[in-house]
Order: sequence, then structure tokens, then C-alpha cells
Amino acid sequence: MKFLKSFLKKSLICCSLLNTAIYAESSFIKDISAQLETHPVFPTNPFKLIEEKNIFFKENPELLSKLDIQMSVQLLTPKKYKDLHDIFEIDGFAKALNEDDKVIVAKMVAVLKNVSPEFFTASRMSTPEYLSRSISDADCEVVDKERCIVRQSKKLPIIDAWANVHYSSFNFETDEGQEMDRGEAEDLRNIFSNNDDPVVVASAKAGPSDVGDGTYGFRMVNFYYPLNEKDTLLVTYKIFTLKKEWLFKGPIWTRVQKDAVKNLISGTKKSIEKLREYYLEQYSLSTHKDL
Repeated sequence: MKFLKSFLKKSLICCSLLNTAIYAESSFIKDISAQLETHPVFPTNPFKLIEEKNIFFKENPELLSKLDIQMSVQLLTPKKYKDLHDIFEIDGFAKALNEDDKVIVAKMVAVLKNVSPEFFTASRMSTPEYLSRSISDADCEVVDKERCIVRQSKKLPIIDAWANVHYSSFNFETDEGQEMDRGEAEDLRNIFSNNDDPVVVASAKAGPSDVGDGTYGFRMVNFYYPLNEKDTLLVTYKIFTLKKEWLFKGPIWTRVQKDAVKNLISGTKKSIEKLREYYLEQYSLSTHKDL
């Protein structure tokens, strides 16, 4: 927990940015809830992924209420990552980076229909049923069900990449966590959230000892907010490190970087589409189970 507590001091540098754009305000939550009530949309309607230039983009209630996704992805050098995005340095990845390495940081916002925040627990998100929808660009195998650890593997140019991903979650309303205590949940909330309090925070993390070639590790943090009584607003932050292996020379390294960004964007759109279908299926089953 030392890295989180020391980081809280560093994050004060970014306060001016956080105050303007990094999280949804109460008025935003109310706006999108109202629009969903006034102009209901079917959860599997076609949608667009809107690519934002600024990682600290402002959420757009009109777009999100139509079920479009807002997303910003930035590929950074170690220097730019350290200088411009201290807010994302929560796991000490910067210390491991060499000059030729890269870091991908991303923020994504989407509305999830027919599912409430309490649905999202580490134990559920690390099941084969859920992973088959949430992870579209890697193979997944549950290696420790009790501790919510999943082995993800995928082919990169020349190498086979793998990571043992640790899932965790905490529900602020019930004061219950899975592989995450309140202290860590509050630290994550304080780092990323400047306004509203989420009901649930969930994390997927792989550190240096959990990964093979091609990376130093990664972190995903999800915040789940209630919209009306049956929908959820999801805000996700992702940090991926790309390690330049000695085999990654010239055009191969360029391809690795481009593919990583491209797959993150296309994989996000595909997973949201599959998950929305899944939530609709679960909602239909729960609605008609007594009939």
C-alpha cells in the first residue's frame, strides 16, 4: 500500500486537470439518467466508439445515453508518461521503463443497460463465462478460482505473451470486498475520482512477477455508478506497459506498438457489445424465472 499512499501526494500536481474533466459530476449522472428515461434505447442497438484526443475528456451525456462509447488512448514514451501522466503511475511501472519502451494509457466511458453496480464482483468477472465476453484479444484460463487469478495469453510478433491477472473488487454500499479491502478501494477512488462516489470499484492487475516477455505489467481500474434503478455507468482507466525486447527490431517494434493500440480500441468495442448482450440475457432470465 506504500505506493498508493505516496502517490496521493504526487497526484496533487494534477488537481487542476482532475477538477475539470477526469470524472463524472453529480449533474452529469442526473443528466444521463434523465435522458435514458426520456429516450429509452434497446441495449443491443448499434453504437459508435468515439475516440477522444484528450485523456481527460469530458463525458458527453447525449452520446452516452445513445449507448455510444467515449474512449481516449495514448501511446507514450517513458518521459511523457512520467512528466505528463503522473496520475496513472500507481504501480511503480515508471521505474522499470527503459528509453525505448512505451506505455499505453486509456480512459473509457460507457453505459451498461439492465445491470446494476453490485453485479460486478471479482469472483464473477474472473469466471470463464464472463471472460469469454470481456476479453476478446487473448485466451483466458482460471488458474486460482478462490483468489480470482486468470492467466491470459496471446501471440505477438515473434513471442507468445502471457500474464497472471489478479482480479479484485470492493462494494462501498455493502462494505464487502473480494481480494480488495476498503483502504485500497478508497485509495483508488481518491486517485481517479474527484467528484461522485462509485458503488463498486474493480481492478485487474499484473505486476512484473506476473508477466512474461513484452511487458512489465498492466493495470485496469473500473468504477461502477448507478443510473436510475437498473442501469450502470462504467468508467475505466487502463495502463499497459510495452517492453521492447531485443527481438523487437525496426518494423517489428513499430508493428507491436500499432497492434497494441488498435487491439485495445477494437477489443473494447467488441467486449462492450458482447457484455451488453450478456447483461440482457441475464436480465431476461431473472425477469422470467418465476413464470
